[in-house]
Amino acid sequence: MVQLFCYVCVETIVFHYSTLLKNRGAASAKLIYETMHDKLTGVQNWAKFNQDFQLYHELMLSTQINEIVLVAIDIDHFKQINDTYGHLAGNAVLTNFAHNLQTYIHEVNSEWEVYRAGGEEFNVIMAGIDQPSAQQAMQAYCQQLRDLHITYGGTVIDITISVGITKLLGNDVQAEDTIKRADQYLYQAKQAGRDAIIAGY
Repeated sequence: MVQLFCYVCVETIVFHYSTLLKNRGAASAKLIYETMHDKLTGVQNWAKFNQDFQLYHELMLSTQINEIVLVAIDIDHFKQINDTYGHLAGNAVLTNFAHNLQTYIHEVNSEWEVYRAGGEEFNVIMAGIDQPSAQQAMQAYCQQLRDLHITYGGTVIDITISVGITKLLGNDVQAEDTIKRADQYLYQAKQAGRDAIIAGY
């Protein structure tokens, strides 16, 4: 009886210890996921973008990857959407757009990623593709986006985007050099009247 009691005690301790380890592992995995993903839209966040793009920059410098394209995206007239329909409607637009963009990007190439840079701005890192092909892919997306009709509170909200595209160059000393260039082309697209794509080196 004593041996049986000891056996039951040991098994109980082992079970609870295993459960504790599993729970800690799940909690750790959840924490890692949350620190790398945007809570509202579910796509990867700015911190993860910086981490990934820095890695791509290093791979480019070591010539392990020949072509890396950065896409900067801004939802047109987003402030007007918030002012007209409210912030909850704005959140619905962000969530629907992020899901729609990520679905399209993953259909084109499952290894490409979408990141929320903040507010209504998003980034896409495209590896292994030249800039003209990346521009064609985004032109096709902009056309497809016209079929996305976001409904909130009985109101249908249609959106367009402005896009800046550039490639990572060998003389980009820091990853920030590429990011600034993509943002400059995005700004030019907005200045050109929005619903536009501007690409360059």
